[in-house]
Amino acid sequence: MYCFTSRNKKLKQPPLKILLVDDSSIILQRVEQMLNESLVIEEIKITNNGEDAILITQTFQPHLILLDICLPRKSGVKVLRHLKSNFPHIKIIMLTTQPADQYKDLCIQYGADAFMDKASDFESVPTIIKQLMAGEPV
Repeated sequence: MYCFTSRNKKLKQPPLKILLVDDSSIILQRVEQMLNESLVIEEIKITNNGEDAILITQTFQPHLILLDICLPRKSGVKVLRHLKSNFPHIKIIMLTTQPADQYKDLCIQYGADAFMDKASDFESVPTIIKQLMAGEPV
């Protein structure tokens, strides 16, 4: 697990606490960089597995989670279901290479606030976060 803090004051939005969950260190680094460049961040925590995502959420209480579907130690779908049952106020974006409708439908059924394909939607992540946090439909 890694922790990054930023004091970016460029945008007029409350600072966000974000949890990034992905088993690819390259994806984690790129998303963390994009978020720090585009959003006002209070803190970003990072993990690469589903079990730790649940444990971190319990203590960190993020405003938003970016969650991969394919994770070691507990699938992203199982993590999503658990977190939305216990922390329904936390916004969760599924960010995956599994864009099949069956995954999207299941994630939406379990409460995902957005479902994004890493291959085609990756650069839209900051925009989608801004929309979600402003209460706009995505």
